[in-house]
Amino acid sequence: MPTLRPGSRMCQCSACGRFFSGDRSFDMHRMGRYEPDERHCLTPVEMEAKGLVDRDGVWGRPGSGAPHWTQVEEEAV
Repeated sequence: MPTLRPGSRMCQCSACGRFFSGDRSFDMHRMGRYEPDERHCLTPVEMEAKGLVDRDGVWGRPGSGAPHWTQVEEEAV
């Protein structure tokens, strides 16, 4: 499980419990109007469809922070 550290940009959603590399990734995973019971979290499949990637339990955008998984695979070959 990731650890939230003071000064880090990482955040955790209080609704679904997932961790995000920053505010933008967090905002991308929330959908719906700001009416009671209409805002919801996306599923992992929906987040991937929006371009977010899961890096060891922390969701983020490719190129933000750690390298995208395809770059890691290419370097390993």
